[in-house]
Amino acid sequence: MPVGIPLDRVCLRSGVYCSVCERKISEGRIEEWEIELLKALVDLEPSLGSTILDYVKAYRAGNAIVIVANVRGSVPVAFKERLARRLGVSDVVIVSNTSDIVRLAEELLYPLRVTGIDRSYLPDGTVETILRVEGDEPPRAWAVELFKELARRRLGTEVKIRYVPRRAGMVLVEKPDLSKVDRLLGP
Repeated sequence: MPVGIPLDRVCLRSGVYCSVCERKISEGRIEEWEIELLKALVDLEPSLGSTILDYVKAYRAGNAIVIVANVRGSVPVAFKERLARRLGVSDVVIVSNTSDIVRLAEELLYPLRVTGIDRSYLPDGTVETILRVEGDEPPRAWAVELFKELARRRLGTEVKIRYVPRRAGMVLVEKPDLSKVDRLLGP
């Protein structure tokens, strides 16, 4: 089965939950709104093809849903579009279940790319992490807030995002003629 989910499939389809599934729901590990998402994932499973998606957790952000999963293969765009239509949201983003802050940022803030990480070690012993991202347009506000929340919850780190706009129309300068400099400086 290409989709791994935290609830039993029979329980999910019937709506009658066994004690294990009921405990996951009552403890808040699976939220009520996630049940519809899990049903949709199972129903749309054939359109994943050979891709394997092991669901970990999902988050709502604005009119989008971000799914954290272990993915083997490439998730088809058509799958995400069908899932978004089925759930009535504008976008479904699937990010890797990773502890790599750069990978998480690049997947969630796409098409922006991370150009650097700055860490400041403050006198009180805390570490401030600032990710520099570059792109043609600023990051979506919901994606930045969700990234900060995921970094705090999943990686235990407080992160700030510093957006640097890509310089459109930058002209590459030809290499300078160093022979002129050599003549001025002498042997």
